[in-house]
Amino acid sequence: MNKKTEYLKGFKCQLGNNTLSELKEIDLRSLATVDSSEKSYLSFYINFAKIKMDDILSDRYVKKRFQVLLKLLSPQLKHKFEESMYELVKLLRNTTIRKKMKKELVEGMVFFVDMEHGNCFIFFLPRGVNNLMVVDSSPYIKPLANLLEEWEDSLIIFMDENHAAIYHVSFTEMVTEKRFKKDIFHSHKKGGWSQMRFQRIRDGALKHFYKEVAEEVEKLLAREKINRIFIAGPGDAKKHLFSYLSKFVKEKVVSYLETEGEMDGKTLWEMSLVPFFEKEEREEKEFVEALSSQILKEGLAVYGIDEVIKATREGKAELILLATGKRLPGFKCEECDVLERTVSICPLCSKRMGGVDLMEEVVELAQLMKTNVEFIKKSELLESLGGIAAFLRY
Repeated sequence: MNKKTEYLKGFKCQLGNNTLSELKEIDLRSLATVDSSEKSYLSFYINFAKIKMDDILSDRYVKKRFQVLLKLLSPQLKHKFEESMYELVKLLRNTTIRKKMKKELVEGMVFFVDMEHGNCFIFFLPRGVNNLMVVDSSPYIKPLANLLEEWEDSLIIFMDENHAAIYHVSFTEMVTEKRFKKDIFHSHKKGGWSQMRFQRIRDGALKHFYKEVAEEVEKLLAREKINRIFIAGPGDAKKHLFSYLSKFVKEKVVSYLETEGEMDGKTLWEMSLVPFFEKEEREEKEFVEALSSQILKEGLAVYGIDEVIKATREGKAELILLATGKRLPGFKCEECDVLERTVSICPLCSKRMGGVDLMEEVVELAQLMKTNVEFIKKSELLESLGGIAAFLRY
């Protein structure tokens, strides 16, 4: 349950000026602290499998949402909202963005736009994002937090008896960490050599090769937080490599991927997705079973939005479980930071509070308090508890 620092790589720019500045170090917590005096932040999530990149404003969902928001926004923001949307369309034609889309494991994007000042943050997303357009006083980060939690860093190792490659997959990027090529002879061609001597030399060369790859994997895991490893390749070479890994590394191996020959990194990544998400599903079930156990014995767990918010604010919550896609309407006083489910008048300052998604507020609060969040796709138990629960530290 150790908190992973969720750093994001992306870009920022000023709308109307398509010059992109690369973001090398921004995390989810930083986004959770961003706020504006009024509801002037546009969060626009795009899934390019559902919306064509060159025809966004013609998409049915976007057109409908665009018209609804125009009706609800204040007069001073309506014009800025329209301008922001048209500038985003122009921004999608930026050559840097186009190159990134082709090069990396990108299937979507999110724009966080301060419509008041024209500041824009851009992040590329892997598959799984839903189209979403939200206007609020801060970036709507819950879908992004969900993706970051789900797409943990993984390692894909390709292995045969002559070649090896180590790929580090991180959110939307695939980095080739190292390639290996060894001339391990396969047939007895040396005159005067006995078959047994030939086999000993060949076996020794193979052992050295496996050991070299295994040592490189150990070095990589010593400096990177990686929880899932996939070993791919034809025949038994991948299983032989496994025997050279330390116990610490072996525990992170999710599955073997059988290939007919050497494959490129993206193809191997596609092959890894099924066992990747099967592992994710098993982990989610374990969290729910642990939650059930704690609730049955009145242990270190609470459930329901009010109890979880209280525990998180007091620093007691260690891990929050949220039902994926769950929304819970409520109210928030931006001045007093009060959250309520049904009362729209702030109990502290008596001002009318604005409507919010309480689940989003929990995610932002968790980031500020450095509390872990785990999104659960399917759980009747969690749904029956209001879609939210938390394990407690004490």
